[in-house]
Amino acid sequence: MPGIGGRTSRLGAFLDSTLDRYVDFIALIDLWIISNRGLLSILSLLFAILGSLMTSYARARAEALGIKMMGIGLLEREERLILILLILLIFIVTGMGAVVLYGLLLLALLTNVTAVERIIMAVRSLSST
Repeated sequence: MPGIGGRTSRLGAFLDSTLDRYVDFIALIDLWIISNRGLLSILSLLFAILGSLMTSYARARAEALGIKMMGIGLLEREERLILILLILLIFIVTGMGAVVLYGLLLLALLTNVTAVERIIMAVRSLSST
């Protein structure tokens, strides 16, 4: 994706991808702080982080091997951020911490489904070559 002035660089691409992981982590920690409801909240957070990391890693590794991953998976980064924002908005409107807990559970599920979708796609692509 072009940056300011319509230019791209390898450094910019690297920093963009790397800093995205920090943003994902901070957003998930924020959700966890709001929903802190014990063990289920912690497990949801951990699986949401795992799913987010594995989704990104599967794409990066597959693309390093020459497999196009754009559009592969149910919950890409943009959709993850939109879902996080929706969870926060619903929490702001309702004030219900349980909404955030269920949102974390949903994120945990969908990010891991996305990672598995990408892994399957990569395995199929690599098996056929």
